[in-house]
Amino acid sequence: MSGSLRFETVPCPVCSHDQYSPWMRFNDKYADHMLVRCVQCQFVYLNPRPTEDTIGVYYSAEEYTPFVSSSDNRSLFAKIYHTVRRFSVRWKRKKVENKSNKGLVIDLGCGTAEFLNEMKQNGWQVAGIEPSPEASEFARSNYDVPVLTGTINRELIGQTPDKPDVITMWHVLEHVHRLDETLDLIYKKLKPGGTLVIAVPNISSLDALFYGRDWVALDVPRHLYDFVLADLRSLLNKHQFRVYRTHGMPIDAVFNVLMSEKNIIQRRGLWFLPLSLVRIPLVVFITTIAGLIRGKASAIVVYAEKQG
Repeated sequence: MSGSLRFETVPCPVCSHDQYSPWMRFNDKYADHMLVRCVQCQFVYLNPRPTEDTIGVYYSAEEYTPFVSSSDNRSLFAKIYHTVRRFSVRWKRKKVENKSNKGLVIDLGCGTAEFLNEMKQNGWQVAGIEPSPEASEFARSNYDVPVLTGTINRELIGQTPDKPDVITMWHVLEHVHRLDETLDLIYKKLKPGGTLVIAVPNISSLDALFYGRDWVALDVPRHLYDFVLADLRSLLNKHQFRVYRTHGMPIDAVFNVLMSEKNIIQRRGLWFLPLSLVRIPLVVFITTIAGLIRGKASAIVVYAEKQG
């Protein structure tokens, strides 16, 4: 399978500097990978990385299952996931509505479209783009939400309704190969003064520091970048967006702790399970409280206004 992978070396996606230092190494059944740190701006990113046309092997792998809705899996994890997600989509809607009047929202990388369905049920016009054929078909069939199937590109964005009030990317930006092109397309698509909402894992969070290489949100090599708030600000400023609000995403602390502990159990063995059961509530509590400190939440959410 590794023979079907191709790799590319890229300059820093934030400052374009081409010098970097090794930061953390990983390996899997297909290849070895390295996270590096830009020597100029300190941004952490995957380099070299699988090319956009060959990285798909990592999204079809059995261990990558982000769309519990589109399966019949009713395991304990699935039940917990569904409960948490119901809270999460309402939380996202209320946060967006705090900063924008009801209108048109386009969700890029919308998955099975629970967020878009929540918005639709509360008076918004909605549209989405989703790479997974299974997830996008689920969204269309179960929620009657207009979701285009494919990666985020000029052609698909061109097929979505013009001048949306809001474009959202919930844990999507870290997967996007062509950052500059994508942000330029979003800028052109949004109405004047429209809002771009981006959520990404926060590599400076307490759970990231605690779990290190076992931190689930590293997700090498599917996650190409590891952001802190300053990185997002720099990137969005470069593309004529003004960040006017930021906050954490509390529910991510729960997910990150549960799945990071799962990573440790898989690596060390079931003997570690009793210790994990003791650690989980304590670490969830501490990381949630730490999330109230600016820049230390498990995930960063930014709201950026289109300028010009």
